[in-house]
Amino acid sequence: MTDWERVEQLRADGVSWDKVASDRKAGFHPPPGADAGRALRTLYFQRRSRSSRSGPQTPGGSERRGDRAGRGGPKRLRSIIIGGSAVTVLILVIYLILTSGVLFGGPPKPGTNPGPGAAGTLAEFNYLSQQSTDACVWTGVNLGDETSYVNWINGLADNTYIQGSCCSPMDFTPDYSSQIPGLTSYASISLIPPDPYNVVAHTAKADVAHAGDALTSSQQSVFNTAASNTNDNGWCCCQCWAYYAHEGLAKALIVQYGYTAQQVDTVINLEDCCGGPGPMNMP
Repeated sequence: MTDWERVEQLRADGVSWDKVASDRKAGFHPPPGADAGRALRTLYFQRRSRSSRSGPQTPGGSERRGDRAGRGGPKRLRSIIIGGSAVTVLILVIYLILTSGVLFGGPPKPGTNPGPGAAGTLAEFNYLSQQSTDACVWTGVNLGDETSYVNWINGLADNTYIQGSCCSPMDFTPDYSSQIPGLTSYASISLIPPDPYNVVAHTAKADVAHAGDALTSSQQSVFNTAASNTNDNGWCCCQCWAYYAHEGLAKALIVQYGYTAQQVDTVINLEDCCGGPGPMNMP
């Protein structure tokens, strides 16, 4: 039984996710075969994200993404956390079961409604910020399970959507309101989703199809440099579906369009779908 207060305390002291996951007092037990640190980190942020989605989202929220490294109390169930007690865990389990099914149910169902407004508008933000198709893990899928994530994406109907954010609530300003205008410069490249929080399935399929592309030595060097220099220090804040979609997108941009590492990073940063505000950049 995970003691979330202990997790909060250790993270506030600067302890890495791997060490927190192995702390006996924290009481975290990762799924078999999962990376313990990543699994704990994902569950922690999903607790916060799903809780925030249960209420209305307002533009320009005050939470900074740096706070998600453990310096602030989680929004999810903040008012009812009682020393990491069984009450907290039970309520969390019930909440997740009754909502999207993430972790305890099947894979998230894709959206069929693109939303009420144009990308980047407040109306679209208000709609997308309440969606939860963009999930990190669910029953039978652990972070880093490329085959399962790719199979899930390829099994979606082409005209459905992966909507919402994965690890933290969406933020209108500065993230959403600036990401969309930034992506308009790439409208001629169909592989680049115009809205990272509303990705149509056929584009996600096209991106992950390139994840396994072979690169020349010089292209691999560009790819490696880009991967280490994104705002999230990788293709996503965790190895979920978006990680492999962004990885494939990066390879396609390098091979087909001759992009430099800096150009790739610009696109991937604009495609950040972890939530906001600011880069996740988690160790």
